Amino acid sequence: PTIPPPSTLPPQSTVWAYLRDSGGEGQDRSVQRQLNTLQDYANQHNLILARVYKDVAKTGTTTAGREDFQKMIAATRQKENRPDGLLLWNYARFARNLDDATYHKALLRKRGIIIHSITDPIPEGPYARFVETLIDIADEEKSRQTSIDVKASLQALVQQGAVPGKAPIGIKRTPIQTIN
Repeated sequence: PTIPPPSTLPPQSTVWAYLRDSGGEGQDRSVQRQLNTLQDYANQHNLILARVYKDVAKTGTTTAGREDFQKMIAATRQKENRPDGLLLWNYARFARNLDDATYHKALLRKRGIIIHSITDPIPEGPYARFVETLIDIADEEKSRQTSIDVKASLQALVQQGAVPGKAPIGIKRTPIQTIN
């Protein structure tokens, strides 16, 4: 289930969407799945989806290298270009770095843009930013923990004699039995 738009984003509001994934159609919320869901959401709530920005196979731990994210932020510099709102699948798609999330959301809000995650339950009212900040902190921590887990898993594979990744040209890969 999705979260309805806030009262400050009424029907007929112009919105943009920002989509990001870390890579691959197989993941839970690929860019294409986010796009389909956000298009349906905009139609269901009578919002005008004017632009879609997508960064495919990009990390959320930095805004460096996220070309469409940078284009989206730059496009809001001119007042006449700004949408009423920005739709996100969730806040982790926007950023998994607390400083980046805080800075860029504040910048967009200063420009009068309402940022709405369709899945993160943020209450309207005085505690909204507090809850949102807790979600941003949790997203950053989840990213940090995932990084630690992946490094530990790769290290364990290497210790068992495996060489993760694609074999260089001219090298034949031989499967080995690893211990889980």
